[in-house]
Amino acid sequence: MHNFQRDGMHRQTINKGRVAYEPNTLGSGTEFRVDGAAQGFQSYPEAMESPKIRRRSPSFDDHFSQATLFWNSQSTAEKDHIVAAFRFELSKVDVPDIRQRMVDNLAHVDRKLATRVAAPLGIKAPDPKAAVGRLGFRDYRITNKVDEDPALRMTGRPGGSVKTRKVAILVADGVEPATIKRIQQDLLDAGAVCKLVAPHLGTVSTASGRQLAVDHTFANMPSVMFDAVLIPGGADSAAALCGLGDAVHFVLEAYKHCKSICAVNEGGQLLRTLGFSQGNNPDMVTVPTAGVILADARKVLEGSVSQDFMAAIALHRHWGRLNVEAIPA
Repeated sequence: MHNFQRDGMHRQTINKGRVAYEPNTLGSGTEFRVDGAAQGFQSYPEAMESPKIRRRSPSFDDHFSQATLFWNSQSTAEKDHIVAAFRFELSKVDVPDIRQRMVDNLAHVDRKLATRVAAPLGIKAPDPKAAVGRLGFRDYRITNKVDEDPALRMTGRPGGSVKTRKVAILVADGVEPATIKRIQQDLLDAGAVCKLVAPHLGTVSTASGRQLAVDHTFANMPSVMFDAVLIPGGADSAAALCGLGDAVHFVLEAYKHCKSICAVNEGGQLLRTLGFSQGNNPDMVTVPTAGVILADARKVLEGSVSQDFMAAIALHRHWGRLNVEAIPA
C-alpha cells in the first residue's frame, strides 16, 4: 500500500490485501510508524547549521481533548446516535483485536462512551492504557478551558422553520378532501412542500368523488425522504391503508425516526398498533407523545391543527418519543 486512495477516481490498480490504512497489523504482520525510532522513518541528518531531526511540540500528541469537548457538548439523543454509529461500524470489523483497539482508543475520549460502545461487541472492557509500552505510544493531554459548548450540538437551536420541509400526505380511494385541502394549503403558504403518496400512481377518488393526482407510491418513495407525515380522514381510505403493509411500515418508520405525524379522524387507525387513540371526545386534539397529533376534522377546519402540526415540524425531530425501540421498522 502506497497511499490511502484506494477508491479514488480513475484508479485502475487492483489492490492486494485487506487494509486501506496505515499503520496496521494485517498487511505485513508488523506495524509501521513514523516516530523517528529504529523501526520508523528517519530523516537524513544532513549537515546544516544544526542537525535535521524530527521533533514536535508535545501538544502534537494531544489527539483527544477536542473529541472530549465535542462528546461532552452533545445532547442525550446525539450521544445515543454516536454510540449507535460506533457500534454499527465496529460490528463490521472481523478481527476482535482491532475492535478492542478501537474501543481502547475511545476510552481516551471518554470512558463511559467507550464502555457503551464495547457492550455488544463481544470484547473486553475498554482500557486506555492498553497501548502503553508499544512502539510509538505517547501520552500527552492538554486541559480544556471549556468542558462543553452548546454551539457544538445540533439540538436545542432556536429558530425552527417549516420552509422547504417535505410532508407526505397518505391517501387512498375514499379519502376526505376537506382536511387535506386546509392543512395542505396552510403548509404551502408557510413554505413547505407537500406530496401525495398512495398505493398506486395516477389518481385516487375522494369521498366526494373528486380526483386527486398522486405524486408517489409507497414502493418508490419511502418515509426517509420526508420530514413529516399527514394522514387525512376517510373511512375507506384508512381501511385501505391499514390493509397495506407498505403504508403501515411507512408510518411506523416515520415514527421510529421521530418525525412529526398528524392523523385526522379515521387516519389515526394507522397508529393503533402504537397504542394511540383519539379518546372518547372527538372534538379534542390529542398529543399522545412528542410530535404526534390526533385531531378531529372540525378542529382542522378551524386552523388550530395546522398551527400545531407546523410547530411540530419546525422542531424537525422529537427525540423524547415513547417506545421507539419497540418499533419493527
